[in-house]
Amino acid sequence: METKIYEAAVRTEYKTADIFKIIKKCFFDLTVVFFMTMKEIFLNLLKSKILKDIKGQLALVTGGANGIGFEIAKRLAAEGCSIIIFDINQNESFKAMMEIRHKFNVKVKVYKVDVSDFKAIQRAKNEIEFDFPGQSVDILVNNAGILSATSLKEGTFQQIQQIININLASHFWMTKIFLNEMIEKKKGHIVGICSLSAIEPIPKDVAYSASKFGTDGFYRALFDELAADNHDDYIFITCIFPNFTETRKEVTKYLEEIEAPGLSLTPEYVAEKTVDAIKRNKSNVFVPWYGRFFSIVSLLPLKVKKFVKCDLMLKKKNQ
Repeated sequence: METKIYEAAVRTEYKTADIFKIIKKCFFDLTVVFFMTMKEIFLNLLKSKILKDIKGQLALVTGGANGIGFEIAKRLAAEGCSIIIFDINQNESFKAMMEIRHKFNVKVKVYKVDVSDFKAIQRAKNEIEFDFPGQSVDILVNNAGILSATSLKEGTFQQIQQIININLASHFWMTKIFLNEMIEKKKGHIVGICSLSAIEPIPKDVAYSASKFGTDGFYRALFDELAADNHDDYIFITCIFPNFTETRKEVTKYLEEIEAPGLSLTPEYVAEKTVDAIKRNKSNVFVPWYGRFFSIVSLLPLKVKKFVKCDLMLKKKNQ
C-alpha cells in the first residue's frame, strides 16, 4: 500500500514538473515571437517607404486584354517593364498590345492562352523563351477571372467547372510553370488578384466566392512553401483583395439593384494599388483599405448576418 502511495506521489511530482517545463517553454517562445513581431513591424515600416525599381523587368499579366489586367499592364509598362499578355480574346489582346507599345515604347507580346489549360500555358512559355531570349518572367500577375452570379442550385456543371478552372486552378498552373525559373535566378514577384469575396462570401454565388477563398488560401500556402525553403527573401507574394470593380456592365447593374452604386472601384484605381504593392513588396492589399474589416461580418450572430447579407442585399436585388 505504501509503495503504491509512493509511486503515485512520484508520478504527481513528475507531472507537476512537466507542467512547469511546458509553461516555461511556452512563455519563452511567446516572448521570442513577440520581439520578432515588433522587429518585423518596424522593419516593414521602413521598407514600405522604399520603392523597388522594376524598370527592365519582364512582366506577364493574365487576362491583360481589358479591365484590371489591361490597366496593370499599362502601369507596369509605364515603369519600364516589358509586357506579356495572356488572354483568350485575341482581338482585344492585339488592341491592348498596340496601345501599350504606342504609349510607353516598350516590348509587348500577346499570346492567345486558356489559362485553365496547363499544356497551353507550357506551349506559350516555350514561345516566350523564343521571343524573349535570355530573359524569364520576373513579375507574374495572375489576374484572369470570371464573375458569374450563379447559385449552386441554379448553376450548371459546366458553369461551375469553368469558374473553378479559371478563377482558382489557373493560379496553380501559371505559378507552377513560371516559379522554377524565379527560384533559379533568385528573383521574382507573384501577384494574385483575389476579391473581398474571399473575406466574406456573396449570397447566392457559391462557386465564385469559394474560388476566391481558394485563391487566398493558395497564396498563403505558397508563401509558407517558399519560406520553408528560404526562398521568401527574393521571391515575393502579393495578394490583392478589391471590392466590386467596374470591369463589366453586370457589376454596375448589380450595385444599382442593391442601391449601392458608390461601392464600385475603377480598374485604374485597382491597378494603381497593385503596382504600388509590387514596388513596396506588400503581401496583402485591400482595395479600398477598409475592406480588411469585412471579416467582422463573420463574427456577427447568424440571424444578424442573415439580415445584412440576405434580407438587405438580396431583397433589394430581387425587388
